[in-house]
Amino acid sequence: MANISAVQTSPTGAQAQPKPTPRAARHSMPPLIRMVLVPALWAGLLFAGAGRVDWLRGWICIGLFAITAVACPAIAGHYNPSLLEARRTWFHKDAKRSDRILVMTLLPLVVALPLVAGLDAARFRWSSLSFLFVYVGIILFVLAIIVVTWTMSINPFAERAVRIQTERGHRVITSGPYHVVRHPLYTASIVMWAAVSLILGSLWALVVTGLIAVLLSVRTAMEDRMLRQELHGYEQYAMRTRYRLLPGIW
Repeated sequence: MANISAVQTSPTGAQAQPKPTPRAARHSMPPLIRMVLVPALWAGLLFAGAGRVDWLRGWICIGLFAITAVACPAIAGHYNPSLLEARRTWFHKDAKRSDRILVMTLLPLVVALPLVAGLDAARFRWSSLSFLFVYVGIILFVLAIIVVTWTMSINPFAERAVRIQTERGHRVITSGPYHVVRHPLYTASIVMWAAVSLILGSLWALVVTGLIAVLLSVRTAMEDRMLRQELHGYEQYAMRTRYRLLPGIW
């Protein structure tokens, strides 16, 4: 599921494919299991909150996640095979401690979102957005996944951890979506979770999305500062590409 893509890294890359670190295979889940398990877990949380399984908006959302779980790795893996192996590891010993704390704060919100949406829009109906928002959400979701897939296809260093990947030849990349914003994966993650909340029709899920957006903005600022200080060429790149997340705003 690309969203839990909420924990991506920054614009870096090179022509040559870097080799994955040996420890990745020791602390990761096989890709096929992850493709099935993640959407299944999310569906379980969603329908547990809803208290029923005959919820069309819930199935639409799960269907989008299931398609994404297969299509995004397949496309990105075709163009950028080394990245999928590298992304199998969530944490590295040289990852920033502050980022570990931030990620551990972020993940419960991602887990809570389907529960909140199910409780809100399906079980208790504290709020219920018109079905027209499903179409808006689908459009936003597809756009977000296109950005995620595009980014992962050109950036072999888009690991989950915030760190300087010295052993993998970490370099700056400026092409594709990185020409528009410096952290397109974070931008896409925020849009994706907002889209999910609209599809499910839950205003309270949008509140959770807002909290996710705040944490991702904090992570963006922290990561951007680290890259300016530690990654050669990033300062020059940042001067050319002014915006971190939102073109024209920040």
